[in-house]
Amino acid sequence: MVWMYWVEARPYSLWFLLTTVQLLLLSTAYISPKTKVLKPLLFTHVLLALTTPACIFQITIAALMLWAKRRGNAGRMLLAWALPMGIALFYYFSDTITSIKTYMFSSNLFDVVLPERLFVYIVYALIAWVLPEKYKKISWNIFFLPVFLLFFASGFVVLYVDLFTQNSHQGFFSRYLIYLTPVDILMFSLASFDLRQWSRPNPWVCMNLSIFLGGLVIVRGLMTYREILASALYLHSPG
Repeated sequence: MVWMYWVEARPYSLWFLLTTVQLLLLSTAYISPKTKVLKPLLFTHVLLALTTPACIFQITIAALMLWAKRRGNAGRMLLAWALPMGIALFYYFSDTITSIKTYMFSSNLFDVVLPERLFVYIVYALIAWVLPEKYKKISWNIFFLPVFLLFFASGFVVLYVDLFTQNSHQGFFSRYLIYLTPVDILMFSLASFDLRQWSRPNPWVCMNLSIFLGGLVIVRGLMTYREILASALYLHSPG
């Protein structure tokens, strides 16, 4: 998703960047509660709303997570949600609404959230649930799992709703869910760090786990490189 759309004169690269900033600010609010993030988060949400009306899901998720943990003044948290939501809804209802139909559910979803990582997340969630408390204190990254699950569920809902569109003008493209890519990248990074930290008492397990996680990155890198070459050949082919 990054390599395919970062050079296009479309809002996808900006959407990706702002989503990354939003997620890092949200993570900061959990990791360092004393750090004030509401003002920069409000600014980021406004920029997101000016970029694409489709940001309503991620803005709502961020607001819910902050509200659940009481990270900031209630009035400011409401403003950080209501103002950008108002802007996004204004653009949504002012624009010509195009009917979109989901034709390829799985491929659209797993272009933005890599399928091989879902197994890692399932194992990560199960281990975090059964792990003794002394190991959980090693890392604080388990807080990001609900954020990922909510983002993933929002993409699933969007695809499911558009599955039943009648008289559609065009098909659904995976780039419409590009906001899920940063959350997948961050979730995989945080989960990998936690899994390695938790397995350090057993060097053999830690070594094999590192090989497995590194192998996933290498294999996906090779697949991405193949896609880049294929796209370049297609874009530069005669006629």
